[in-house]
Amino acid sequence: MRSMGDGAKKIEDGLRAFTNESKGDYYSGDSLGLVDCVLLPYAYRLYVLEHYRGTKFALPTSGEGGLWEKYHAWLDRATALPYVARTLPDKDRYLLHVSRTRTRVAL
Repeated sequence: MRSMGDGAKKIEDGLRAFTNESKGDYYSGDSLGLVDCVLLPYAYRLYVLEHYRGTKFALPTSGEGGLWEKYHAWLDRATALPYVARTLPDKDRYLLHVSRTRTRVAL
């Protein structure tokens, strides 16, 4: 999320802190916990910012000593859990939903 506003920078900084403080495959260790479950719906939907605001809102995929690889591995691992995957919206359908409400909110 290079060259972005304060809000996007705060998101990136928060994800950086989350990843640095994680104690294993998930935030608290080897199993999905409360902190993961709170962040996950928002982390999963960050593609919406990149879609509507451009690549400057894309999260890094690598760098910072493996931090971004670790973050994306967490996201992939968590969203692949069957009991999580079935709760997540299809990305294309969600973008369509957002496009319909986008005129009412500043995206």
